[in-house]
Amino acid sequence: MSTSTEISNLIFDVIEDDSGLFTLKFEITFPQNTVYPISVNFLYWPINGAQTWVNASQSTSGIYSAIVSLPQDAVSGVYEIRRIDVVDNTGVERNYGDDYFTLFGLDNLFSLLNPNSDSAYPILEDWQIGPIVISEGAIYSDVYIKASDQGSAGLTNALIVEFLSPTGTSLQKWFAINENGEASGKFYFSEYAASGDYVLNTIRLYDTAGNSNLNLGINTTYALENPNGDDTPPVITDFKLDAYFNESKSSFEVKLSYDFIEAGSGFHRAYIRYKDSIGNTHDHWISSSSQAVLDLPVAVTEGTGNLVYFFIEDYADNRETYYANDLESLGFDTSINFDQEIKSATYSLTAFSDSYDEGDTAGFGLVTTNVEAGTLIAYTISGVSYAIR
Repeated sequence: MSTSTEISNLIFDVIEDDSGLFTLKFEITFPQNTVYPISVNFLYWPINGAQTWVNASQSTSGIYSAIVSLPQDAVSGVYEIRRIDVVDNTGVERNYGDDYFTLFGLDNLFSLLNPNSDSAYPILEDWQIGPIVISEGAIYSDVYIKASDQGSAGLTNALIVEFLSPTGTSLQKWFAINENGEASGKFYFSEYAASGDYVLNTIRLYDTAGNSNLNLGINTTYALENPNGDDTPPVITDFKLDAYFNESKSSFEVKLSYDFIEAGSGFHRAYIRYKDSIGNTHDHWISSSSQAVLDLPVAVTEGTGNLVYFFIEDYADNRETYYANDLESLGFDTSINFDQEIKSATYSLTAFSDSYDEGDTAGFGLVTTNVEAGTLIAYTISGVSYAIR
């Protein structure tokens, strides 16, 4: 059994021309009998370096490709496709990562040996990040950063500043870098930002050769006292995972349903990581505050999967993370049963009226008596007759 966009071949390679310049080649093939994607995007990096998204176009039936020219001083090392995001023509988004590549033997790595490699990472020369203040209804910290590149490549045109909220949520903002290597502006926080300590965690610098410097270990703490702050993360009160076989797609789908208490700034988003029956890891952002149907991007066999973790965030950037054992201790089942068996159900069919005139719409009530609540059932009814006067 397979999904509509299962990958049949993946090429990730480097080509060197006569002048010593390197070009990356991306090519992905989907089987001819599938629903073709309308969007294919690759995320790659020199491992632990700068990440780059690449959009692929359809070069021939079922094959999508892209060519990317590397700078002359591109850093030597192992390059990796971290993820492939695909949207098919039914609107379903599918994300392929390491588990998928390993499971199906797809090569998503290559080594580049560049004699002109710039392996010198950018450096942070100066940073001045002010206290978190509340002014005219806005909450922010003033940011000034000075950076430079030790090598020949030069800085990229933006950097990232990251704070950690009191509950550990990563808050990241991009700041543009000018020709002097300077970036400045305001780092804005939510109007409902929780009171407490915010930690300046990283200042992330990148150069055009692919080198990065996250400047880990800054760990400077900034206190915020917000009279309108929401200090309480959402609390899960119900959680359920089900898998069912979608015959129209010839694949399984996972249905997530949950409920929670959130009395402050309101639900923002949730995130789930789970493993299917063959051990593949799946990650999904959830925008709905109650349920989601999660498509699987691989051929999944019958068996049992399980939740890894689930977290929920509010608009104050409060996050509550639940691992499988946390939810199980609350009485919720975190296993996922992938079962393709079609089960029969007992039902009774009752007319709403003893008789109907010709041309009237006949109404019937259908009641099942031996299935678990919430089970998805497809009814096939034949041999039913009813007198019409």
